[in-house]
Amino acid sequence: MDAEGGIVDLALSFDGWVFGGYVRDTVIRKEKAADIDICFPQDAPMHMFMRVLNQTHETEIVSDQSHPEGLYMSQGIRRLVKVIVDGEIHLDLCKYEGSFEDWRSEKSTDFTCNLFYVSRDTALGIRYIPKVYKLHSNPVKYLLDMTKRKEFVRIWGDENLTFKNTCTILSRTLSRVKRGWYLINDTVNTNMMRVMDETENRLWDIVNEIDHLVEEMEEDETPMQGNPDGIIH
Repeated sequence: MDAEGGIVDLALSFDGWVFGGYVRDTVIRKEKAADIDICFPQDAPMHMFMRVLNQTHETEIVSDQSHPEGLYMSQGIRRLVKVIVDGEIHLDLCKYEGSFEDWRSEKSTDFTCNLFYVSRDTALGIRYIPKVYKLHSNPVKYLLDMTKRKEFVRIWGDENLTFKNTCTILSRTLSRVKRGWYLINDTVNTNMMRVMDETENRLWDIVNEIDHLVEEMEEDETPMQGNPDGIIH
């Protein structure tokens, strides 16, 4: 087992779970992830995880001075600290304000490629099946195959929209497309447009850049586009 896998297993032994880029890129696509997002429920002993980690690895804790109480990465998940292990492995250690089961049931995932997780009793799990995919004969396989092909669908953006979180989702979409991921559905939906001020050129510049990059991929015929029945408009 490599060092990253050992760290993940250690976190799982303390009731943590792994989500985000490590699951998407390393577990599913067998590529190197930029970091490992590890989350612990409110009552888990994260300090014990750190104590054991410090005994077996060289660690450097990087505090976020601008967010001393932690940075909220998504609904209920607060990144408490960043840790660099052995000078090269980057961890984001997070706390969730609830249980693992609560986190799984929240419909707060931004993209289909970020629906997956690893936990102590699940080598590769999915938080939930988005409504539009529930009629597929095998939705988990469909979403997994889509992720393996480096395709994704925006599944967030229909409820509780504000100008701020619309900015966030567009920035995250642009970041994913710049990494070579193919966005299957429209860059923005009707609800997102309603909260976007058309005079805010910066936001529309992001939308145009995403659309341009996706068009380039289509011209190169590199992506294997998913079933149109699975597209969210």
